[in-house]
Amino acid sequence: MKRKRFVLLLFLSQALFLNAQEYQRYIVNKLASPEMDGRGYVNDGAEKAAVFIKAQFDSLGLSPVNDSYFQTFSFTVNRFPGKMSLSVSEDTLSPGIDYLVDPMSGGGKGSDFAIKKVSIYSPKQLQKLIKNINEITNTVLLIEVPDTLSQNGRSMFMQTVFLLCEQWPVILQSDEKLTWSIASSNHAHPLFWVKSKKITSKDRISFSVDSRLKKVSQKNVLGIKRSSSPYARYLIVSAHYDHLGRMGADTYFPGANDNASGVAELLALAASLDTINLQHHILFIAFAGEEAGLLGSTYFVERPPIPLDQIDFALNLDINGTGNEGITVVNATQFDEAFAYLVEANEEVNAVVDIKKRGPAANSDHYPLYNNGVPAFFIYTRGGSKAYHDVYDTPETLSFEKAEELVRLYQNFLLKLDQD
Repeated sequence: MKRKRFVLLLFLSQALFLNAQEYQRYIVNKLASPEMDGRGYVNDGAEKAAVFIKAQFDSLGLSPVNDSYFQTFSFTVNRFPGKMSLSVSEDTLSPGIDYLVDPMSGGGKGSDFAIKKVSIYSPKQLQKLIKNINEITNTVLLIEVPDTLSQNGRSMFMQTVFLLCEQWPVILQSDEKLTWSIASSNHAHPLFWVKSKKITSKDRISFSVDSRLKKVSQKNVLGIKRSSSPYARYLIVSAHYDHLGRMGADTYFPGANDNASGVAELLALAASLDTINLQHHILFIAFAGEEAGLLGSTYFVERPPIPLDQIDFALNLDINGTGNEGITVVNATQFDEAFAYLVEANEEVNAVVDIKKRGPAANSDHYPLYNNGVPAFFIYTRGGSKAYHDVYDTPETLSFEKAEELVRLYQNFLLKLDQD
């Protein structure tokens, strides 16, 4: 009987998949557009995204939770809202392409600064710097980042850099990929990462960085599809909508794959379940503050609007814009039965070529839920664009070739969890 019910429900929902790819492309294009300012903390980018997602929830027929679509919390973030520039002699570098400011960079500006090359691994040189601290002015320290550093070695390296940055502007010269993030504090002076740029002691440096700490108010966006069953428990589908925002007035991080794509999958999945009556309530959550340290999902489990012990499973979607090489399931080793359902669901709809198991990891919004007793998977896609936390993570890099198939897979998986 359950099998017949499942086939009927899947058949009834097929029409909703016809425009899934088009709808997801629209969502990603919107969330990753310049008007959303990278969904960060300059120009209220994250706030604009929250309002847009709330409108989508409303249009899809999802109900508010406890009379509100929003769950509001606050935290401090280091922002870069104003002018940003870095010039080496006569060469003006491009932000996001040639250089980044460190997320913990302080602000400041100056022109025609001298360069002093420093080796962190030379105690004598560091001692000399400290001894002459008041005499070294209008100078930028230049430090080469070693090609290979262990995790502990990198931590010690950066701690020394941060100490120097309390006294002087610092440039870290590195061949590493330029990858940005969010910080909640800053240093006294600017700190730059310069990519593949040979700077010598003969060069002169000019720069401008506007760095401001600010306490920001952010919103988790919640919408629920309610079951008609009087005994209904909960399933959760989540995806974080925040990203890195702006680094200066002219540079923003689109965050198409991370994680406009996950929000698009979540919304398309909600649409696909519109006509299906489930035994569970389905709570859809677009989390804020993920990039700042899983802050939105942590707030949710600390002040849950529904009882955590009433949640049977949580499915978190993060980086879902590709999929031609398959998907990876974080926490798959922890929940064998649920993973078997996912594999079976994929076999029935032939969505992806491979499903890879992975163990627990505190790398997305599933983790606070899992860490508080809620069974949870975090699924990300593989293949296609490798852009991550950089200015190249744009909608144009995503093919959306698996958009419809992934919605079918996730819907099928939820139906199996619902009937368990």
